[in-house]
Amino acid sequence: MSAWGNSLLGTDVLNYGGKGDYKFAGVLSAEGNYDYKRNMINAVRDEIKEINSKVSFKKSGVPYADYTYYNSQEKNCDAYPDNIDQQIARHTGSLGYNFTFFKPFC
Repeated sequence: MSAWGNSLLGTDVLNYGGKGDYKFAGVLSAEGNYDYKRNMINAVRDEIKEINSKVSFKKSGVPYADYTYYNSQEKNCDAYPDNIDQQIARHTGSLGYNFTFFKPFC
């Protein structure tokens, strides 16, 4: 977490975030990430919040699976009456299987 700025110039910055992960028996894994960033210069404020998470299942001999979630919220609050808000949400997933055609005689 960090916060800094110069009050004489009217600047203010705040950043913080966190990350966590979990693994179970080398087969199932999950991780998550959260970030928050705020910048303010002369009453113009920008905020960004990001959330990432991923879950994976991998075991030899069976198909593997991955799922990823991403969410980003951005706000630009400036001196104009119309503020700009943007939100991006993304879900992705994959399934696959690895197999071998040829095994060496070792």
